[in-house]
Amino acid sequence: MQQNAQGILTIGANTESMLFFIPEFKKRLAALHPNISLFVKEIDSYQVETELTDGTVLIGMAFFDTLSDQRLRMANLINEKPIVLLNRNHHLAGKGGVSIKELRNEDFVFTRRAIAPRLFDGLVGFCQEVGGFTPRIIHEVESSPRQMGFVSCGQGIAFLPESFRQWMPEYIKAETITDATPCLPLSIAWNPLIESPLRDIVAEELKQMFVDR
Repeated sequence: MQQNAQGILTIGANTESMLFFIPEFKKRLAALHPNISLFVKEIDSYQVETELTDGTVLIGMAFFDTLSDQRLRMANLINEKPIVLLNRNHHLAGKGGVSIKELRNEDFVFTRRAIAPRLFDGLVGFCQEVGGFTPRIIHEVESSPRQMGFVSCGQGIAFLPESFRQWMPEYIKAETITDATPCLPLSIAWNPLIESPLRDIVAEELKQMFVDR
């Protein structure tokens, strides 16, 4: 079946996946299964279950660790640590690392919870459990680049997954959080009620890529 597999498979992925993981996976897939092509559709985390149920996508990739629809299946790929984004003139920028407790009095820029509820809750829970505070969120925005925009302008700080460290604009300093835990789960999900040998091959190769990293 694997030798004869061919066709186009639609995968729904969040921005982070499209920037940092899907390009690498497409290259890997092309080498292993040259007759399989991926079409990538941008989706937010909250859309994964609906898209899978509707059959719009056959694999959903985003930040989540549970599914509301128990008919769906999921697999965790990686748990990322958060980094903190600071304006380069911020008094904590350039320290080479900050503790979460040093951020307790800061103003935060978060992606709206409705867009990525598991990511939002994971970051708030991290502040509460490790830092002992609830973050003071002054801006809720639609995307990670918009978080960067506010940080660049000196209007708050932001958390992002550590994958973003390689993608910092001029006026932002990404700092390691010294006591951070891997609290941001990047996962895939699929709908087993929709039969697709192609989907099964791609899902297994995607999981294996993260094992091999």
